[in-house]
Amino acid sequence: MEREADPDSSPMQFSFHVDCGEAWTGHQLTATGLRLDGVSDDAIHADYSEHHAGGPIHPMTSLIYRVTPALHRSDLAGREVDAEIRLDPPADPNHWPSVMSVGGERDNTPGSEVTDGAFGPFVLPAGTRHIAISLENISVVTGGIPPRDSSPDRYLGELLIDVSSGAARWAAP
Repeated sequence: MEREADPDSSPMQFSFHVDCGEAWTGHQLTATGLRLDGVSDDAIHADYSEHHAGGPIHPMTSLIYRVTPALHRSDLAGREVDAEIRLDPPADPNHWPSVMSVGGERDNTPGSEVTDGAFGPFVLPAGTRHIAISLENISVVTGGIPPRDSSPDRYLGELLIDVSSGAARWAAP
């Protein structure tokens, strides 16, 4: 996949265009890049990264994506996409787990033709060579109400990113 140069970005920020298939019924997810969100000890991320005095400080990064057509609340039917992050080499095991489950954000502006979102943030220590991001479509019970779509959870695949080159590829199951 092509890496697009951004003259205002750090080496950790780059874009790519990787088709990750149908993440929600009728909706394609395309991974579009990595975004530098801050550092693990800043005011926004210190609590999330569980930073403590004397702990390592690393960039906080998110995977950004686009969903087409736009994903609206009614399309979810009690389904979400969950992301798990693995780094090679792993982040310091004294501070972070080898598999990081991350949160996310999504812009669901009414009338949009696409939905932009992100999985993260997660730590990205210097020296990280590869990032593997596993995606799974899962059912979500909200307020004790089961999802309208009760199909089993579905492993979507894994996005593999070479940090030094910015190359990314999708490995479907």
